[in-house]
Amino acid sequence: MGGALGKLQYFTIYSLFSPEKLMTQNSSSIWMLGALFLIGMLCYMLAIRVFVKRDLYL
Repeated sequence: MGGALGKLQYFTIYSLFSPEKLMTQNSSSIWMLGALFLIGMLCYMLAIRVFVKRDLYL
């Protein structure tokens, strides 16, 4: 990837939260852990919503 999309190469959920900062247990790591938990719960609720809307013939 190059050019304008080169900046998006390392943009993932995991790149936003570094384990080293979470291990220090300072105030910023608590906010990062809370944000990671919130993102996880939102993805989980979205997956449940999509699954319930599907018409599965079992």
